[in-house]
Amino acid sequence: MSAQHSPKHAAPAKKPRRPRAHVIAAILALVTVAAVVGVKLGWRQPASPATDTKGEAASAALAQQAMGGSAVYGSAQTGSSQAVSLQGSAAVAPSTQPKTSSPAQTFQPVDVNLMMIGDVLLHTGVNNTAYAQGNGSYNYDFVFSDIRDEIDAADVAILNQETVCGDPANGYGYLGMGLQGPIFNSPVTIVDAEARAGFDVILKANNHTYDQGLSGLGYEMDYWRNKYPDLPVIGADNPNNPGGAQDYVHNIYMYQKDGFKVAFLSYTYDTNEYPAPSHNGDYIRYMTEDNVRADVAAARAAGADAIVACPHWGMQYTTELSAEEQRFSALFAQLDVDVVFGTHPHMDQTAQVIQNDDGHKTVCFYSNGNFVAGDMDGYKNIAGISKATLHRAEDGGVSVTAASFVPTVICRGGQISVHKLANYTDALAASSADPQITPAAADAFCEQLFGSQYDVSTHVATLDLDSTVPVAEKAALG
Repeated sequence: MSAQHSPKHAAPAKKPRRPRAHVIAAILALVTVAAVVGVKLGWRQPASPATDTKGEAASAALAQQAMGGSAVYGSAQTGSSQAVSLQGSAAVAPSTQPKTSSPAQTFQPVDVNLMMIGDVLLHTGVNNTAYAQGNGSYNYDFVFSDIRDEIDAADVAILNQETVCGDPANGYGYLGMGLQGPIFNSPVTIVDAEARAGFDVILKANNHTYDQGLSGLGYEMDYWRNKYPDLPVIGADNPNNPGGAQDYVHNIYMYQKDGFKVAFLSYTYDTNEYPAPSHNGDYIRYMTEDNVRADVAAARAAGADAIVACPHWGMQYTTELSAEEQRFSALFAQLDVDVVFGTHPHMDQTAQVIQNDDGHKTVCFYSNGNFVAGDMDGYKNIAGISKATLHRAEDGGVSVTAASFVPTVICRGGQISVHKLANYTDALAASSADPQITPAAADAFCEQLFGSQYDVSTHVATLDLDSTVPVAEKAALG
């Protein structure tokens, strides 16, 4: 990582943040020759740099007014992040005005390395292992011990904290069936393990967010905000103290590295205990076309050079893509989103490079499976780490220059453990409740998903970025 960046944080101390970079102002102007060239190359030209935050706030406010939204800008910044307000913009179509920059402008080339793991799903067996290793408390450090090198190598490491961490008096693990699915509650010390491991973005919009009601979500969000105030938890807000700079339902989290701005969006298709998408929508970002279009427009208006979307979508327990995944992946591609990291199916699914009519390429990882779980059997215990490199070139063009998938395996032996497939052995498989998931079987499964892009010798799938799927084909399937 760049020497300008601080090392990964360690709990319980506050996570170090990277130095402030100059903010980038969003401007709406006529298309220049440079922008046309950028479109032909599948690149976008970024907004011109600003020299003061007042100018950026005014530009964002004007853009919100143009979209019919509130002229409110969340200007709170912590190191390399900022909050961009979405107040009043949830159902507004994005601006169609393209961004341009001066043809003579040059930029420092920058890479932002992203990684995303599968669902963190704390069944009773996972909690029992944590308790056994915690000497009277729950210690989940074992969950991430075999991937610390991957986390440390990433600029932005992302995870989906699937189960909610509510009141301990309600019990832990799987607590029975609710209105539309199983109900969970988890020890809040999983938060400490995630912070210690060095994760940079936590996703909290999923179908289990309301398993413990608003009080459960508030219990977890209070913990995050009080103990790790600089670690963004996106897709959900705190019902106990809504609004403000840490509200990443009505604000967009934006990461910066050397002036390169990357916006992160998080959505869920539904919440089991509150099936109507309009119910309690103030605390969860639901995946609707209006929300997606408004969020992308607001991010661009605030100067985002690249956008990463993290949808909770699809059908469970299948490698097949659902109509919902096809539809929204096409929408993300049409809106020039750069990378999509999907969650929810509880199995690995393939990845694709989707090309829209303007030539822009969207790298879409549909599902990373279950990174950790205790009650899944067979191939549901194969998950993975999705990785992508965003590059800003000297001329300001932005593209994905590398993308790969590193498989992982859950070993359900006497205790739960998680391993990169490269470190998984026949002996571990024999000790597991799923002895048929040998290293060779896991490799064969990954070959079925990724075809020739998967290398058995390295246990890595490297995406061919020139092998694309037309966006029209995706839209037709949705």
